[in-house]
Amino acid sequence: MTITLKSVELSNIRSHKHFLFKPAENGLTSISGANGSGKSTIVDSIAWVLFGTKPQGVSKVIAILKDGVTIGKEKCYARVELDVSGRQIKIERRMVTKAGAVECEVFEKLQKDDGNEPEWETTAGPSVSHAEPYIRKLLGMDEKGFLAAILVQQKQVDQLISATPRERAAVIEKLTGIASVTAAVSESRQEFNSLKKMSAMSTIDDKELENLKVLEGNIRSNLAALSKSFNSDATLEKEIKQKGAKLKEELNVENEKFSKNEAAKTELTQIEANIKAMEVDLDRLVSEKNAKKSRLGNYSQNRDTDDLKNQLSEISEKVEKLREASFSQHSHIKEKNEELEKFNEIVSTSKVKEIQQARGALKKQEEKLEALISRNSLLVSEVGGFEARRDSLFKAIEIIKEEDGHCPTCLQKVDEIELVTSSLDGEAEELNNKIQQNLTFKEKIDLETTKTETMVEKITKLCNALENVPVVTNEIKKLKVSTQTIDGELKTLEAELKTLEKTKNNADAVVALNNEYEELLKLTKLRSDEIESLKKRRAELLKVNISSKTITELNKLRNEYDNVRNEYTEISQRHIAMHGEINLEKERLKNTCDRIADQEERIAKHKELLQSVEIAGNSTQLLEEFRTNRIENSVPIIEAYSSELLNRFTEGKFTRLRMDSKFNASVVLADGKQRAIGLLSGGELSAASMALRLAISMLLNGSGSHSLIILDEVLVSQDAARAELILSTVKDVCKGQVVLIAHNDSINDVSDKLIELS
Repeated sequence: MTITLKSVELSNIRSHKHFLFKPAENGLTSISGANGSGKSTIVDSIAWVLFGTKPQGVSKVIAILKDGVTIGKEKCYARVELDVSGRQIKIERRMVTKAGAVECEVFEKLQKDDGNEPEWETTAGPSVSHAEPYIRKLLGMDEKGFLAAILVQQKQVDQLISATPRERAAVIEKLTGIASVTAAVSESRQEFNSLKKMSAMSTIDDKELENLKVLEGNIRSNLAALSKSFNSDATLEKEIKQKGAKLKEELNVENEKFSKNEAAKTELTQIEANIKAMEVDLDRLVSEKNAKKSRLGNYSQNRDTDDLKNQLSEISEKVEKLREASFSQHSHIKEKNEELEKFNEIVSTSKVKEIQQARGALKKQEEKLEALISRNSLLVSEVGGFEARRDSLFKAIEIIKEEDGHCPTCLQKVDEIELVTSSLDGEAEELNNKIQQNLTFKEKIDLETTKTETMVEKITKLCNALENVPVVTNEIKKLKVSTQTIDGELKTLEAELKTLEKTKNNADAVVALNNEYEELLKLTKLRSDEIESLKKRRAELLKVNISSKTITELNKLRNEYDNVRNEYTEISQRHIAMHGEINLEKERLKNTCDRIADQEERIAKHKELLQSVEIAGNSTQLLEEFRTNRIENSVPIIEAYSSELLNRFTEGKFTRLRMDSKFNASVVLADGKQRAIGLLSGGELSAASMALRLAISMLLNGSGSHSLIILDEVLVSQDAARAELILSTVKDVCKGQVVLIAHNDSINDVSDKLIELS
């Protein structure tokens, strides 16, 4: 099988927003670029698409999403297109949720029956559980096989050469498939040892089997005798059962006849009593009906109750509205009377009775109040001025004394400090007297102002009262007139309502009496019909004449039936007991047969176990021989490939890479000397590692195979000269498609196609 990589397309994977990688279909394609440019992401994405393999150091799939990208708004996927032995395959793995859930879908270019160009069609997916098995079958390898045969990474190269022989054996066996044979040898050996232990513990007893078969014969004889007796009782039980069934049927018929006769007698007696009671009740109903009819004749023609009800409703609504209006009017009159009473009280306590006189007095008091307020404001201003001047004098006196006799205004030295400060004290005292005089006068003005304000308020109320007395008096008169009108209309409607209510009550009484009369007519008819029906039923019962046995004959038949039933019960119980014995014997027979079968099975299994031990021993030996043969065949090939590669990598310095069947490794120098792997320098060790790893890939790919090989950062430990040698050797040896990730400048000279990432 050959695999050719056609393209790798990435969308929002790690450092790539969108990237399309197309390698050369044959030859060496190199990918170069600075660290972090996304070189390894390209080849890591191939393994992720095919097998869901996460890149090294990534624990969750969501970590491969490019920073800042939101699933749903943008797409995150990797798409790989392959040619698998001529089949065009495209595989896409995409992230579909913010939690990292993925889908995988496989497409194949299939030829149409109509001769048109082939088109991509889905062949597996989108569920991962459906797509991945299909991919493994399609490629003929799983994830481990892919990482062994196709994708070679630096960590795998270093593992091989720096490991112990046992660790190296484990890696090479795993890469070459020998590990599965080794595991099979181990499992086969464990199975062989387990079977040997089981055969040693297994025991059989031929004597016990013989005794069990004798017991089986005895049980079968006893069971046959019980079955014969059981069948005889079963026949007798059947005969008695049939006799009892016949007697029971006869007894049921006679019981039914007797019950019908007794029921007819009882019903006839009940009917006679019911007829008498109903006739009495009928007489009562007729009397009540006639009385109601007589009362109805005393009433004159009545009016329609619905019409009366509508009139009552309409008038009642009007009455209610008029009552509300009347109540509102009376309340308003009361409020206005209370308001008028307050105004009159204000006027009566005043000597002034005319509005013009009151307004003149109010204006005079308001002018007086304004003059008092103005005078008070002037006094406050004068006091403030006096206090400021006094405080200034006190401050000057204090400064002169503290500043050694210098004037605070002109800063000149004062010669007679005592004389100056005394003069200033006198002036301040005079200002204090003025302040006190003004404050005393202000108190008088404040008192007069309060009296004047009280008078202004009193006269204002008087003016308001004099103005409103005639207005409110007129309003009261108007309200009383309208109230009288409303009350008159209300009285008229109330009288009309009372008359209508009386008429309505009379009509309702007639309707009720008529309804009672109609109900009595129905009851009278019903009772008459019931009496007639009972009389018909009485006539029918009198005609009935059921022939039946007497009570004595009936009891005799019952006793005969009871005797047969008791006999049947006795034989049934005996039959049941015998059935239990038969079941017990059958159970004993079954258990004995099961024990015989178990013993025979144990003997057969013991023989099979001995045979299995022999087979397991032979299988283990064959597997061990097969493993040894695989190692002996694979190691020389790996040694030959790796020796040729190492010789070319080192330009003949090392001629051979030796490895025995236990995977101990060493190198042979050009002079024939042998050197242990652990003694090689860093570059030599890396070259030997690379040679060994490529040799394994060549073994897995069949040496001259033209299939795909991917080398990821395998030259990081090499200097430029050796890296160039390794690159040219890889190109010569690996004839198929090679994809290489490296930092070496010499890669440009050997590459068939160069992809540079920025």
